[in-house]
Amino acid sequence: MKSISGNWGKVLYVGLVVSASVLLYACSFASKTEKNRKAPVAQTVNYNYFSTFQVAKGDVNKTVVEYLNYVLSGGSSLKFSKDNAIISNAYVKVGDYVKKGDLLLECYTGELNIEKLEADVDKYNAEISYYTSMCDIEEKRRSIKQRYGRAYDSSDYDEYNRLLEISRQQLNVSTAKLEEAKEQLEGCRIYADIDGTVTYIATTSERKKLNRNETAITLSDEMGYFACSTKNVRLFKLDEVYDLVYFYAPKIRRGQQEVEIDRKTIKVRCFSIEPVADNSNTYEIRFHLETDNDTDFTGDLSASITIVTESAENVLYIPKTSVIQSEDEAVVYVQDDNGERKLKKVEVGVANTDIIEIKEGLELGETVLTNRDSSDNKK
Repeated sequence: MKSISGNWGKVLYVGLVVSASVLLYACSFASKTEKNRKAPVAQTVNYNYFSTFQVAKGDVNKTVVEYLNYVLSGGSSLKFSKDNAIISNAYVKVGDYVKKGDLLLECYTGELNIEKLEADVDKYNAEISYYTSMCDIEEKRRSIKQRYGRAYDSSDYDEYNRLLEISRQQLNVSTAKLEEAKEQLEGCRIYADIDGTVTYIATTSERKKLNRNETAITLSDEMGYFACSTKNVRLFKLDEVYDLVYFYAPKIRRGQQEVEIDRKTIKVRCFSIEPVADNSNTYEIRFHLETDNDTDFTGDLSASITIVTESAENVLYIPKTSVIQSEDEAVVYVQDDNGERKLKKVEVGVANTDIIEIKEGLELGETVLTNRDSSDNKK
């Protein structure tokens, strides 16, 4: 047998060493992989993030809250509803105190003559009354003539009837003109929209006319008022009385214990609903105090009016955060006495930011899962 030379021996030796190293590494990797594959994976749920709530019964109210400011200055800036207005009659002067509904100003109406149109209506009413009575007299004369077999000349009766019909037609035309003129006149008049003091009246002339966006007269509300700007104008009505809640925010320094806020309720009446600008869907709504109140409403004041838009009385309810809703259904997690939890389908109703009505699917006293703040939910 032929012996292996020195160089070939070295090459063979190195090859055996590398092969052994690769084999040992592969065995070691496989062992670790198998070990990792067989190791159990433990997953737990931290229920500290959840709490339970027992289905309760009571009223659920859906509300809208509007926040208000107290306004001391200002009042009302009133304008004519026509362009190129020239004040013809001023029934008040600066400094006068006026009541809501008082006539303040009139502007020149051009050829509009209400007195003449009213006189025409009166004239035609008088003519109708006269011709009607003459027709009645002729009717009686004809009846008497017929009773005694005498001939009756109906020419006077026919003439009175003709004149009566003409007067009626003229009355209809005059009445329509008068109503149209009165409607135009209303656009040339300004009435007080609040109780207050006249603080400004514009000066007008042929060279200085007022457009419909220019102030003709201003009133100052000496009592002050609450006001809010909102798009929910349909929730409010003129002369309606509302409960307004107010409080003064306490000044809390860092590290100081929170102070309980003293909220108070007063009655206010809506006296003005006006758009904040032409063609705007946002309205400024103003409120007067309904009764005398000595409170100084200036300072760090917070005030709000809460209006119930939908309500359900004496119904089952749970925290709103307990309900998982989709387009098709609503479900909740319920928990039995053994602590086991399962999904349950429910039918919901009226809801607010805190709680939601349960129409079907749950019973009074059942336990549902919710977040940790469930105890703070309010109706």
